[in-house]
Amino acid sequence: MSRVRGRTLSKPKRITAWTVILLLIFGSWGGNLWYYRSMQLEEPLFLKSYVSMSAGHGRSLELVYLENRYGSKKVTGVQIDELPELSFTLSNWNNGTYQTVMKAYAGFNAQGEEPPIKSPVTVKEVTVFYSEGPPRKVPIGEITILPDSDVELVDFYSSMASSDRTGYNYGTMMKPAVLERIDFTYSDRLKPYLHLYLSDKPIESLKYPISKQKGDGLSLSYKWEIPLDNPMAYVDYQPECRLEFRLKDGQRVTQSFRINVNFNLTDEQMKRLVRSGGEPQ
Repeated sequence: MSRVRGRTLSKPKRITAWTVILLLIFGSWGGNLWYYRSMQLEEPLFLKSYVSMSAGHGRSLELVYLENRYGSKKVTGVQIDELPELSFTLSNWNNGTYQTVMKAYAGFNAQGEEPPIKSPVTVKEVTVFYSEGPPRKVPIGEITILPDSDVELVDFYSSMASSDRTGYNYGTMMKPAVLERIDFTYSDRLKPYLHLYLSDKPIESLKYPISKQKGDGLSLSYKWEIPLDNPMAYVDYQPECRLEFRLKDGQRVTQSFRINVNFNLTDEQMKRLVRSGGEPQ
């Protein structure tokens, strides 16, 4: 028999007390259920990617998307209609409370085969296949893929990209040349967030031309600084560093390498992205 401060509750009061308790329980359960549903994506969400790359042998392309962690509708395949020969592999990258960061990888053919492409290709959408429902075309930003250069002046023998968003590329000159410019794609958007260095000197401070002899080393490093709450942190930029050389005979050669951002999202970023409908401001 229920007691409050030593007093016995009457039957009507006991019924009222249990009714309140049950209402609180069901109210809490209903609130949790509503919040859970509010944190679910209607379907997998592909983040905007801006990629500039050469279709060199062995180079790869990646796309990032979110899926509900416990949902039934999953991505089962990705296809670029302009490059149907590319085969994507889907990989779980990072689990959040409600969503999972997924990455779709595709590599160009191995060395010794035909060039992957012979003219530039621009991709703004991909065909996505799902475990439920029909496939559909999904916007993914913009990917620019260029034919690989036949001339290489720098042998990049070592590279590293760290989780703290720093990295380097070390190379050796294969023949003498004059370095006339270093830049990176999307620099108009990324200069506040991406810092590039040649032998630890900011590229903005370099004085061109820079003469290089066969066997000389090249040390290029970079550092990303994008605040986690900045809308730029939700866009997967994959720029290329471009080195512009002039040979002794006057021929100009551009050699490039990918600047890796090690793109990922924290659990809080995933939640913010879902709450904002996929477009954080």
